Amino acid sequence: MFELQPTLSGKLLEMRPLRADDWDAIYALARDPLIWEQHPDRERWREERFRVVFREAVESGGALVAIDRQTGQAIGFTRYHDYRPEKSEIEIGWTFLARSHWGGKYNSEMKDLMVRHAFKFVKTVVFSAGVDNKRSCRAIEKLGAVPVGTKTNQNGGESVVYHLTQASYKGYGPSLLGRNGVGMTAPELEPFLRYTEWEREKWHALFTRDRSAFLIKTGPHGDGRLNTVGEIVRHIFSAELRYPQRLRGELMTETGNVPADDVEAVFALGRQSRAAFRAYLAALPAGKWDTPQEMPLFKSTLMITPRKVVTHTVLHEIRHWAQIATMLRFEGVTDGFHDFLFSPVMGGAGQS
Repeated sequence: MFELQPTLSGKLLEMRPLRADDWDAIYALARDPLIWEQHPDRERWREERFRVVFREAVESGGALVAIDRQTGQAIGFTRYHDYRPEKSEIEIGWTFLARSHWGGKYNSEMKDLMVRHAFKFVKTVVFSAGVDNKRSCRAIEKLGAVPVGTKTNQNGGESVVYHLTQASYKGYGPSLLGRNGVGMTAPELEPFLRYTEWEREKWHALFTRDRSAFLIKTGPHGDGRLNTVGEIVRHIFSAELRYPQRLRGELMTETGNVPADDVEAVFALGRQSRAAFRAYLAALPAGKWDTPQEMPLFKSTLMITPRKVVTHTVLHEIRHWAQIATMLRFEGVTDGFHDFLFSPVMGGAGQS
């Protein structure tokens, strides 16, 4: 179930659920007419108009207030809206910031925190902006979102609708810091995380179209542990989830009960494992990356660094996707190019 009102923390901002008693602080910002000059509702700065917006935001159960971590002061708010689990999508909107915090970095971090949280639960984040609101359109497009059409907004005007996927998301750059001041991912791993997220989308689409491909057997050349494509995919996600648990000495999640013939169940495990893996990377202190530690594996204990384990985890996934591609090709199933060269990572057309 989507967590609509999390508490999110970055280098510059903290996001928390909007409360009714935030009115004074929020309206002190919103009454600036220049904030709304390109907005479809240019009169939103008026108290009677903004009270409606504020009340709906509080009642929505999806609104977050943005707090400047340096001053402790509210600087705006935003909302999750229209969660559609059947489409695996949610909208982010109703965003505004005080003009004192315009200029890119605050809005970028706000969007990044919300988008990363959303991708733990959905495949697509939806944005919209009035066709004349060039400032908002540019900000949305910088994320990597692509226009998919238009709609009539609540003021009777026309808005552009954008979709953002994990594969198309350009992120907020390598300097975005997590809660403890450590980079959200090791910078050298980020392109490969994004590549594997793109890979997952492509394979998920194929297996959804052709479930029989998910059931193809490894045959006489398998290792005896993994006997179908579905079991290999489940193994990829299970390893990603369990390696950090091994490093932390935690009880490992039982993944064998996820049915390997159920495409949606297996890829739901994949979304869980990637969210947990990114959370592990975000929380890992800089001084621990290259510190050897004990990690139990099979019937032995390895002395190994977290950097080596997380690097192995990503390479392990890439290796198994290549194995799956070869297996399917022998069975006459092809799916275009899956090469890194054709992915949207580091720019490019992302051809299929």
